Amino acid sequence: MPATEAFLRLVDCYARKEAYSAALKAASLAQWILESGRGTSALARQHHNYGGLKYRERMAGFASNVPHEAHDGLAGYCHFDNEEQFIKGYWQFIESGPYGGWEFFADDAPGYVRHVQKCGYCPEADYAARVEALFPEACHLLRLDSETVLDEAGGRPPRLAYGNWAPPVIETVPGIRHKVQGKRPNGLEGLIVHFDAFRIRQAGNGPENADQRSKQTLLFGQENGWGYGAISRTGRIFVPEGFSFDDWCHHAGESLCPVTGRAGVSRYYVGFECNNPGLLYECEEDGIFCPWYNSKHDPKTKKIIFKDHRVIRQSVDDEWYTKDQVRHVEKRGNIQPGWYLPFTAPQLEALLHLVCHLATANPSSFSVDRVLGHDEVAPGRKNDPGGALGSPGLVLPMEAFRQQVKAML
Repeated sequence: MPATEAFLRLVDCYARKEAYSAALKAASLAQWILESGRGTSALARQHHNYGGLKYRERMAGFASNVPHEAHDGLAGYCHFDNEEQFIKGYWQFIESGPYGGWEFFADDAPGYVRHVQKCGYCPEADYAARVEALFPEACHLLRLDSETVLDEAGGRPPRLAYGNWAPPVIETVPGIRHKVQGKRPNGLEGLIVHFDAFRIRQAGNGPENADQRSKQTLLFGQENGWGYGAISRTGRIFVPEGFSFDDWCHHAGESLCPVTGRAGVSRYYVGFECNNPGLLYECEEDGIFCPWYNSKHDPKTKKIIFKDHRVIRQSVDDEWYTKDQVRHVEKRGNIQPGWYLPFTAPQLEALLHLVCHLATANPSSFSVDRVLGHDEVAPGRKNDPGGALGSPGLVLPMEAFRQQVKAML
């Protein structure tokens, strides 16, 4: 069945979008080919609805509610004004719906389709297989190399599949001890994800030296009376001497758990500092981004100096990043909008496996729903992990991270 002109306009508009990966675009377009019959369905022709999307209250502002008789009876469906609005509406439907964890499949087109089907997108048992059969056509329409898109999916580490994880290796750093405040009253109940907002490179903006930087973060904790573990960008997990998950140490400061309503989350949840420079700032020079420690500060207020929303580098020999190394992330869930250096894939994998391990080792006390970002327990005061959490091709708000952990257990 040939595609309609409107459907080809949809494809052309989608091909120019940069917000989503090639795999996600190929997977979703394959869905739209199937759902709309390449734009020939009544929903597509009359309402620019290429995804068979039923109306939900969360679609207000993105679509209007229209009655439509489908194979399963009369129901309210989404009406979109044009193809551009449909694309925005489709991703609103996914991002605001019961599909948490979809972001983890940014480079896995089959995984994405199977995930949204599992979460309720379509009840038909063969839905994913029928969509996957249309991947080559979707790639051709989007001018993507289908072999590359599917090879990326095949190359994902199999231990990150559903129901599959590996116990992490946790290394003790000799000579560093953190101050213990006492025993946790109910055992380990959760985990707080931090980034350390610390250097990752050798002097002179040289190669990464993340393992050593993570150990220095532990040393910094010792010097300040705090206590936590650290995860390097290499994926290695470090803890100080004498570290026990049953002991509590200060790491989150003034905080409030949004799940339990209790203050002082350090008492209940362990903290892990992931090596990352933190929120980045665009410099006066185009395409250059600096962390806080290489940005000029006012000597009186100690605040970063901004000029036309940009900062001045203190040194060309300290850390800075180019635009191709960082990403801009909009406000979403816990994420404060701005520029971030993403976690590495091994770093994300280590964190996921650590949380799976702790949930399994502490079944009577630990809850994945109490795995929170520092920005969730201290909003406004803290911005970690923000848009850094994920990997180079993946942004994970904390809610999506929790869903991914649940899917792996």
